[in-house]
Amino acid sequence: MDQVNSKKQALSPEDKKLFVSAMDEFNVTGNCSVKCNQCNSVIRFERRETAILHECDCGKFTGSLRGF
Repeated sequence: MDQVNSKKQALSPEDKKLFVSAMDEFNVTGNCSVKCNQCNSVIRFERRETAILHECDCGKFTGSLRGF
């Protein structure tokens, strides 16, 4: 996954709900078809050891969750 160099803005409650639904789908199926509401790309997930990396094309949903 590529790094995105941009200033992060806090996610809105609607953005958080979208991300949680994407994460839930990834956890159940190993894939995700949920799209970013800004750039319309699929929110991609990748599991690496104890971290889950996530990203979309515009960087809105780009980051990592550790300890999983």
